[in-house]
Amino acid sequence: MWYDKWDFIEEPYGIKRTQSIPFNRIIWNRDDLRDKENINRFLADIVDHRSISLRIFGPTRSGKTWLLRYLEKMLTEKLGDGILMIKTEIPEAEPTIDRFYRSFIESLNNSLLGFLSRVQKKIGTNQKDWRDYFDDHDLGSALYHIHLKTDHETISKQWLSGVRVTASALRPAGLITPLTSYREVQIMTKLIDRIGSLYESCILMVDEIGQIRPTSAARVIGGTLREILDSFYEKFGLVCTYTAKLSDFLMDLGYSQHFYKRFDYEVELSALEEDYVDDFLAIHHSAYRKPDSSITDQLVPFSKSSLNKLLELLDLENYYPGPILHSCGVIASTAAGDDVSEISPSFIEENKERLPKNYLRQL
Repeated sequence: MWYDKWDFIEEPYGIKRTQSIPFNRIIWNRDDLRDKENINRFLADIVDHRSISLRIFGPTRSGKTWLLRYLEKMLTEKLGDGILMIKTEIPEAEPTIDRFYRSFIESLNNSLLGFLSRVQKKIGTNQKDWRDYFDDHDLGSALYHIHLKTDHETISKQWLSGVRVTASALRPAGLITPLTSYREVQIMTKLIDRIGSLYESCILMVDEIGQIRPTSAARVIGGTLREILDSFYEKFGLVCTYTAKLSDFLMDLGYSQHFYKRFDYEVELSALEEDYVDDFLAIHHSAYRKPDSSITDQLVPFSKSSLNKLLELLDLENYYPGPILHSCGVIASTAAGDDVSEISPSFIEENKERLPKNYLRQL
């Protein structure tokens, strides 16, 4: 592959689904952020078992989902299996409470066996005890059938996942109420409550919370998350991201002032400082370079002068990680195809037409 030319393990510039990027590719590279200390404070509070919240905002491709992955990495390193993280997202194609709930359950399913094993160790295998423990007849019954793999396991998984199931199909499993949006909110609250009692901390990450529609749904989700925060004095963390250049734009998206003010910390993902871009890129390269590479300058295949030339071409509005990495990828792949060893300012000038036009300065 073209990136082998510079001893990269894999393509370092491409757009990837951030949650699939392994932790060893996630290295802190935003020392230029004004709010970076809030990240450290948030992590310290979680390790101290406090109930705490963090909002992250910035334009498209500013690194919001990357920062969630970085937080996930750091918390895993600090707390190991003592923490359970539920990673949800609000997809633009289906920004509803139902989809948010399904994302919640899909993420929880990754840790469900470990969670329910802790429940069994605490209360045993009596079905009534499971109903009482979760303080919810249907939720306790469904999780009991799922964990003990009874004859009602399949229908219970369907119910928990938000699949619409008829009352007649639910009855043999002892499930009474089909899920509605109201019940989904209840279920999420009760699950977080029980997780918090069995782990050192429970973290709920909500990526792109600003995409939920309609605004009435935003008020419901915001109110629910605020109530959850208010319900826990310890061992719970909430992290929300949204696309905006101004922090209080969250209220324009339908969320209440009470919810907005409930966050303890804030991180604005601002544009990269021009004199920091070379450090950013070198750190990023180092995460993708082969360990046995003889290349010592991590900025390669770029140099400071060629990177400065690239920045001269880009609009200041595009000094964010996403556009910069994409632009570097366009130039680097072209250079590899032309068998260019080191990218020079003149090479960038000769190939500037290949860069996305919406990234370039308007002359």
